[in-house]
Amino acid sequence: MGTVRSDHIVITCAPRCGLGESGLKSEIQSVEVSFFVQATEDRPRLVDSVKARLSLGTDPSSEELQGHFGNRILRVTFRLVGEEAQRVFVSLASSLRKDHRSDIEGNLGAFMDEHKALYIRLDKQELLDGRYVLATKDPVRIKVKPRAFLMKGDATAFYHRVMGPSER
Repeated sequence: MGTVRSDHIVITCAPRCGLGESGLKSEIQSVEVSFFVQATEDRPRLVDSVKARLSLGTDPSSEELQGHFGNRILRVTFRLVGEEAQRVFVSLASSLRKDHRSDIEGNLGAFMDEHKALYIRLDKQELLDGRYVLATKDPVRIKVKPRAFLMKGDATAFYHRVMGPSER
């Protein structure tokens, strides 16, 4: 039988990545913004406009797809995490018209999945004109993923608190 030496103790301290004095800096884990660009649309204009309107501080990834009739379609996706995700979500929520925000908060189940991620779809053309209008056809899709362990209890109360006050 071997002997166990107890004269060496190793203590490893990991940095508190993403943590502030009161714990996590953001209650939103990630935000994903995606939309399709048809072959007839101006890709640079769309990407730059969506990036500017939603104050996205990152460059997107792109995936080339083929449409039903062989047409070229590009799926553009921005992925944000941590504080930037929180900032973008709060900014978006405050930019929504009161009736759209009330629709989301009043029908939260229709906008969430089983993991409490929130899905908001904005009209792409309206967004290019600076208006934040909910839509289902040709939308800019926004998926908001909360830090699940911070969402204790009611998702409606959580999103209402995280969204902050409405400005419109």
